[in-house]
Amino acid sequence: MMIKKRIFPSFFRFLFVALFMGISLCATEAEAAKVSFRGIMILASNESGPTDGQLKRYEGKLRRLFKFKQYRHFGQGGASIEIPGKASFSLGNGYRMQIDASPAQKDKIRAGVRWVKGKRNLINTVLVMQKGAPTILGGPSHDSANLIVILEAN
Repeated sequence: MMIKKRIFPSFFRFLFVALFMGISLCATEAEAAKVSFRGIMILASNESGPTDGQLKRYEGKLRRLFKFKQYRHFGQGGASIEIPGKASFSLGNGYRMQIDASPAQKDKIRAGVRWVKGKRNLINTVLVMQKGAPTILGGPSHDSANLIVILEAN
């Protein structure tokens, strides 16, 4: 009799803790499965002039990777994706970004990226992205400048 009284309360406590932990793990996985992608399109040229204020955060990295004199904001867009999943968003000026995302090791995302204008593919690549770290893609020429996209996943 004494054993039953001790076992049942302990069993119910264990069951409650296990159920609570299971619900917590499911909620964490659901939150981690949704990722927001943001693309910033830049017009880079050798014209003299300051870097666009919206790009100050990226200026050092842009200057290390590319040798242009001026970087101007040219458009941006974004989308949230349930991982694994696909999304497409406008960058402005007729350009679009299409992303096919899946989980990768640890805190990384494997992203199939297509940068398009109309029906024309500009870039088609696969990236392994670190959440919160910008990935910079050099693109095609546009008038007398070059296009660059900064892609971030958060």
